[in-house]
Amino acid sequence: MRLKTLELQGFKSFADKTVLSFDRGVTAVVGPNGSGKSNISDAMRWVLGELSSKSIRGKKMEDVIFGGTDNRRPMGYAEVSLTIDNTDPENRMAIDYDEVTVTRRYYRTGDSEYMINRKPVRLKDINELFMNTGIGRGGYSMIGQGKAAEIISQKSDERRNIFEEAAGIAKYRARKNEAERKLSETDDNLIRIGDILSELQGRVGPLERDAAKARRYLDLYEEKKALDVGICVYDISDIKNKTGKLKADFEIAKHELEIAEDTLKSLETQRDRLYDITQANKLRYEELNRLINESNRRRFDFEASGKVLENDIKHLNETIESSSAEKERISKSIEAANALLDSSVKDTDAKKEELLKLVEKYTKGNSLVSEYDERIDSLGDEIDSKEMSFNEKKDEAVKAKIDLSALEASGRSRDERRTMLEDEISEIDESLSLVTKRIEQADKTIASYQQNIDEASAIQSEKDAFINECNEEILKLTDKKNRLTLDISAKKQRIDTLRRMEELFEGYTGSVRSVMSASDDKKLKGIIGPLSRIIEVDSKYSLAIETSLGQAIQNIVCETEKDAKDAIRYLKDNRKGRATFYPLTSVKPQYLAGNIKPEAKGYIGIASDLVRVDERYRNIVDSLLARTCVYETIDDANVAAKNNSYKLRCVTLDGQQINAGGSFTGGSARNDSGILTRSNEIDNITAELKKAESELKDTESRISEEEKKIADISVSRDDIAAKNALFASLAGAEETQKKILISQKDSDQSRKDALLTALADIDKEQLNAENSIASEKNRIAAIEKDIEALEAQIRALLDQRRSLTEEQSEISVKTNAVGIDIERKKKDIEAGEYEISIRRDALDELISKRNIEDNKISAANEKLESIAEKISGGKEQSEKIAQEIEAMQKEIEEINRANIDNEAKDSKLRLESKDISHKHEIFLREYTKLEAQCEAVQNEQDKLIAHLWDEYELSYGAALELEYPEITENNRNEANKSRNELKNKIRALGSVNVNAIEEYEEVKTRFDFLSTQYTDLTKSKEELGGVIYKLEAEMRTKFISVFDAINTNFKDVFRELFGGGTAELSLSDPENVLESGIEINVAPPGKIIKNLSLLSGGEQSFVAIALFFAILKVNPTPFCVLDEIEAALDEVNVARFAQYCQKYSSKTQFIVITHRRGTMETSDVLYGVTMYERGISKVLSVNVDEVEKKIGVKL
Repeated sequence: MRLKTLELQGFKSFADKTVLSFDRGVTAVVGPNGSGKSNISDAMRWVLGELSSKSIRGKKMEDVIFGGTDNRRPMGYAEVSLTIDNTDPENRMAIDYDEVTVTRRYYRTGDSEYMINRKPVRLKDINELFMNTGIGRGGYSMIGQGKAAEIISQKSDERRNIFEEAAGIAKYRARKNEAERKLSETDDNLIRIGDILSELQGRVGPLERDAAKARRYLDLYEEKKALDVGICVYDISDIKNKTGKLKADFEIAKHELEIAEDTLKSLETQRDRLYDITQANKLRYEELNRLINESNRRRFDFEASGKVLENDIKHLNETIESSSAEKERISKSIEAANALLDSSVKDTDAKKEELLKLVEKYTKGNSLVSEYDERIDSLGDEIDSKEMSFNEKKDEAVKAKIDLSALEASGRSRDERRTMLEDEISEIDESLSLVTKRIEQADKTIASYQQNIDEASAIQSEKDAFINECNEEILKLTDKKNRLTLDISAKKQRIDTLRRMEELFEGYTGSVRSVMSASDDKKLKGIIGPLSRIIEVDSKYSLAIETSLGQAIQNIVCETEKDAKDAIRYLKDNRKGRATFYPLTSVKPQYLAGNIKPEAKGYIGIASDLVRVDERYRNIVDSLLARTCVYETIDDANVAAKNNSYKLRCVTLDGQQINAGGSFTGGSARNDSGILTRSNEIDNITAELKKAESELKDTESRISEEEKKIADISVSRDDIAAKNALFASLAGAEETQKKILISQKDSDQSRKDALLTALADIDKEQLNAENSIASEKNRIAAIEKDIEALEAQIRALLDQRRSLTEEQSEISVKTNAVGIDIERKKKDIEAGEYEISIRRDALDELISKRNIEDNKISAANEKLESIAEKISGGKEQSEKIAQEIEAMQKEIEEINRANIDNEAKDSKLRLESKDISHKHEIFLREYTKLEAQCEAVQNEQDKLIAHLWDEYELSYGAALELEYPEITENNRNEANKSRNELKNKIRALGSVNVNAIEEYEEVKTRFDFLSTQYTDLTKSKEELGGVIYKLEAEMRTKFISVFDAINTNFKDVFRELFGGGTAELSLSDPENVLESGIEINVAPPGKIIKNLSLLSGGEQSFVAIALFFAILKVNPTPFCVLDEIEAALDEVNVARFAQYCQKYSSKTQFIVITHRRGTMETSDVLYGVTMYERGISKVLSVNVDEVEKKIGVKL
């Protein structure tokens, strides 16, 4: 195995994707404090499954996700991937890949993912993959900041993990823990099964007796059934024979009754038909009378209408005369209007001829004006051209003057620049002097900060010692907490077992379980529950009460009798057995007789008084227990029973019983086998659980107090650490400032050199500028002469254009006057045309009025013609109506004659119907009598058939097919007698639980099954014990072997590193190798050390390093991450540490996070971590060998 790459994204300060590649040898990761180099070590530990946020320097796991900066947003997840080369056949992981990439991803939501080669896996899979390699979460391949000192300061028993990992027994330890867990589960299962077996054992005997009784009952029941079914079959057959004659007589009576009914229906039909005809004639009669009246009214209307039309003719003639006169008047007005219109048209035409002459004159004037415009425009264009040339010359003159001014200004600017440069050179000289002094001051400040850092480190060590003492106390309290937690867990498990037995109705009959299940499923209503569930009894009385109740403790309490009957029907329909029910509405209490005196020695009380129950259930409890007395012993009970002539039922606290009548019942019984006992046990364990939880709470409170002490001292310790870090940061900042000052000094010197060069360039520019100024002045004089010539030409052209404009203006005035005359003439013409339009409208209106009068005359003439036609038609209609009235009167006479004939026919049919109705009554009485007799016989038969079905679920046909003894008329009475005797025998058996047979088989089968399970679990327990023993033996052998080898190596490495001295590892408990703590005893050269805490910080780190290399010699890990473990060493010891890393680098890759020069010098590859952007780490790599080759110098 070899570590190839580490890829980080979003992990702590590594916001961007960062990939580190690792080669063989030693790789050093360096960088200033706070740059994030230790985050690389945290990332390796985290990706291999570290679950403690404190171990990776965080408060909560979310802290591993990049939290953002001022310029970068926080990320939503952190991801780290570790890639390992798995091609080495001698050191290969147990996975079929040549390259293995382990990935861990964590989201802010708390979700976490683990992957191997990008395939999702469990954390357990990753732990198992690296187990015994020294690499995993608990391995020794990763030693972080302070971890070396922790190995020394830890308790002896806490150092075992590293040694076990080195010995390769971590996998065995995991298997042993798994076996012990299974063993614990087996013990729990044995306890649970033992409890159930004890209960079942107490039920098998009574159920066996109940089953025998049930079988006797079923035998008698079958005999009774054979006789009962035979008698029913005989009686049904006899009834069927008697029914034949009755049915024949019934059918005759029925036929005669049907004939009479049909005859009555026929007569009723004929009468109904006559009635319908009479009603139709009546309706027609009424309709004819209505039509006659309507016809008379119409004839009257025609006569009245003729008179109205004659009056209309008179009015129309008057209208024609009036319209003719009006038409004549309008025609005369039209002739006058035509004359006026002709006069207006002639005046308007004359004015139009005058307008044409004026327009012609106006057009000629405008033409002349346009010619002047063209001449003026031509002069204007020539003026514009000259002005453009003039302006161009002026612009050219201005530009030349500007250039001249610029040259002159440039000279002044050069003078100013020369002055500025000379001043700046003077300032730089002063700055160089000041920077040199500040560099000297920075050296003094850095030395002062280093002294403060040393003082703070000493105080911090004292605080750490106090924190370690508090941690030891927390470990003791934690051990106590764990024991209490285990005890609480066991009690909760026992309570859960008992409650599951309660929930599953363990110990109850199958019928009770069926009813309760149906009640839960809402199939049954009104079910309250078994009696055991509604009563409460103190534990000392529970056995006595349970003995008194016997099987009744399982009987079911319900609301009403109907609920009880529904439940019984449910059990019967589903063949679920039998059960007893106590309806609240029917059960009555039963108390001791007045002459009974229960008081005697050992008398405790009446059983019902020792039971706590809701008052609504008190009658049920009193009906069962109010006649039973409880005594302390059987002797006390016997005395009381004898005093009352054995008319008293007594029970003792240990479950012995004296029945009324003098019989004794008793024997041994388990205290925890009963249903009530189980409930009391739950209460007792619950009380113990509360006590244990209270003690656990107190222990946790004490742990919190110790943790608070640690937190309080940690605050001051952290303050000191913060000051220490602050001084280190200030020292670093001062060092950085010093570098900046040196850089500034170099920059100032370079600037001064540049300024001197610039002064020389300014002198050269001054000479060139003086020549350019003389040239520009000559060019300006020539341009000004050209401007004067163009100005004279423009003035001559302007005078010529002014003369043409005056002539054009005079012609334009005359032309405008003609235009005014044209407009005036147009208005005169418009007025004439408007007058013509008005006279034409008046003429049109007169013509329209004349047309209206013509229309009135035409309309009146048309109406006269129409009225003449209406008068002629009305006379014809009146004659036709008179003929219709005469025909309808004849039809009325015919209807009256038909009604008289129909009344005679109806009288005859009514007499016939009365005679048939009398016969129908006689037939109906006979039919009803025979029908009642048939129904009575049928009811008796149905009753017998129902009895067969209700009692035996047999139909009559199925009963005939059964091979039961035949019942005849001769032996029926004897069979009936035998049936009654069998009923008496069944009744003598009393209450029979038919379900007991099935329940006995069920309980017996379960008892046998659980007995087998108990045996198998016992055997499994023995096997697990054997497995644990073998694992421990193998672990012991491996551990001792490796421990001895590490001890030998430790002695050698210690002497090499310390240059002498002694070192030894020992077991604190040699008799218990697998649990023993590991003691470390060392003595550096010239010292006698009784306690490791007396060593200096550097010596403790060096001892831990010696132990680490001793372990590596025995079991080298593929790679190892060391995070500043040599920080406390001096330069000489750092060099020894670095040499050892190089020595072992042939077998193990070393990734060393350091800031020590000695470690860096011996490294093969350097990774530099820096924060190029505040809060974001970046990695740079340097291959030392390649650099040495390029520069040819040994670094």
